[in-house]
Amino acid sequence: MEVFIKDAKTFATKSHHTVLDYDITPSIYDTVSTITIPQTEEPAERDFVYLDGAKWLGIIGNVSTDDGRTTLECSQISTLFNRDLFYTAGTYTYLEDYLKTLIDDNYTNCVDTFYSLPFLDVEALTSTTGSLKPDLDDNIYNISSFMAKLRRIKGIYTNYTISRTKLYITIVTRANPVKNVDFSNPSFVITEQNFSAKTISKITTYCEENAQTRNWVLLDDGSIVNSTPTAGRVSGEWVALVVSNADDVAPKVQEEFARNFYSHNITFMCPLNYQFDLYDNLRIKIGNKIFTSYVAQKHLWANSKVQEIQCGELQMQYPYLTTI
Repeated sequence: MEVFIKDAKTFATKSHHTVLDYDITPSIYDTVSTITIPQTEEPAERDFVYLDGAKWLGIIGNVSTDDGRTTLECSQISTLFNRDLFYTAGTYTYLEDYLKTLIDDNYTNCVDTFYSLPFLDVEALTSTTGSLKPDLDDNIYNISSFMAKLRRIKGIYTNYTISRTKLYITIVTRANPVKNVDFSNPSFVITEQNFSAKTISKITTYCEENAQTRNWVLLDDGSIVNSTPTAGRVSGEWVALVVSNADDVAPKVQEEFARNFYSHNITFMCPLNYQFDLYDNLRIKIGNKIFTSYVAQKHLWANSKVQEIQCGELQMQYPYLTTI
């Protein structure tokens, strides 16, 4: 496997080297990855790196040399857009075009040519209407955080590809595939599982239309009953719910139980031949429970036949009501 070092100002390839070792973490978080190559003076802070075998693109944050080896500590490519900017309201029709304009104005064609990055080639491939502005702190924001907000709320993703002297950025709305993870399959091994749950176990409803009060209890198998069994119940809170119309009571109860949301950390190992990409949607089976989540982070090592996947937000699925 080889790594290509590309100049921070021109994106031209400065050198390429055989990779001696790597530990990379494609992630939605600000992680640091390391790549080790034979000793060289070519790489510099802020240069780009492209690990061809893993198709991973990053930015060098630190270069250290020891015992004939050079180690590159690299951040995610999205950190390219971490510079603080003052917010100015703009007019736009499509959110993808708005993001393209922000990148072009502040980076590609920056008025201070010392900071301009003319090698960027940005294209909006889809057109999503709506209004969304960056999160502001004293009227300051950065484009990287706005990208994350667009992804989270609107499903608008930013993709990166390279050529010899160009960094191509495409902005596109997409529906990510759903991939199944069943931990009864020995290929999937949980390495970490921490839950901190605020779970609803019982709901008492009051219907304004008919003044009827009813109790609803969630069971371990995901079913919902109007009785209060002593066994098989999910542990959690007892809440009250007021519903206007009688026809809406059962759907509202199901919806409320489906909001049981877990602050969690689930990490698992699996072979490399299982293809997982950042933001892939996951349908996870643990015991007799079904959860939905997405890929928040991958961990890849040199000479390893396995990968480590960390899930993002996890939500339990309650597919039906047994009693109406």
